[in-house]
Amino acid sequence: MKRFMMTTALVAATSIPAAGLAASDDTAQQDGAMKDATSTFMAQSPSGDTMDMKASNIIGHRLYIVSDGSEMTPMDELTEAPENWEMAGDIDDVIIGKDGSVKEVLVDAGGFLGMGEDNLRVSLDSIRFQPDADDEGEFFAVYTGDRNMLQESENYDEAAASEQGETLGTNSWEGYTENNEAQMQTVAFDEMNTEELLGTTVYGSNDEWVGEISELELGDDGNVSALILDIGGFLGIGEHAVSMPMDKVELRRMGDDGEINAYVSATEEELENMEAYDAS
Repeated sequence: MKRFMMTTALVAATSIPAAGLAASDDTAQQDGAMKDATSTFMAQSPSGDTMDMKASNIIGHRLYIVSDGSEMTPMDELTEAPENWEMAGDIDDVIIGKDGSVKEVLVDAGGFLGMGEDNLRVSLDSIRFQPDADDEGEFFAVYTGDRNMLQESENYDEAAASEQGETLGTNSWEGYTENNEAQMQTVAFDEMNTEELLGTTVYGSNDEWVGEISELELGDDGNVSALILDIGGFLGIGEHAVSMPMDKVELRRMGDDGEINAYVSATEEELENMEAYDAS
């Protein structure tokens, strides 16, 4: 549920520095050839064309699914997700096989598609990457299977993966957090306009999905004083709207061009227990 109020640029707000992603050095002794092999993979576009893509660049991107079950087809000049695309989760990491190749991604599907807190193993073969016409080098990641297939995907088991010689990309690339493209960065509100901010995914404590930004609340001076968050719900059903001061919300993205998400220091339950926002 999105309630559009204005199209002006946002005022600046105080941000709290975000902590960088922690990377393990357990596999820092991998040889250079292995690191090169895990840094790129062959991505497929909706038309079936292939392209080289850095594995680190897809981490943090939203994963969409075509909600009406129609087949995904190539689109020209796509600048935003179509209305029939539904968010299915976030690409949280890449799964590297013992041969050094990336064939699966780890998708945080918690809260989406009516699912619980699931970390799903999703094959790269089932994902297509549609270029973003507004931003060279950026793309939309879309799952091409149906909803049931995604919901029935295997959950990631770290112990079982380790036995198979698999590891996560963020634990495998030496200097991963030193790579600008792989660092979590704080984004100032004055860098965003209203259109960009509305619909931004919101995460709560422990980085769990809690909802989205749906509206901007204006103060007596005409500037944005608070963000309206739609908490919980599924396909717009059962959402609970709350007002959150801007200094209680932090915008972050992965690297210079990654997806921008919002973070609050509260759980979904705590947010749902807040007084509901009344626009009247």
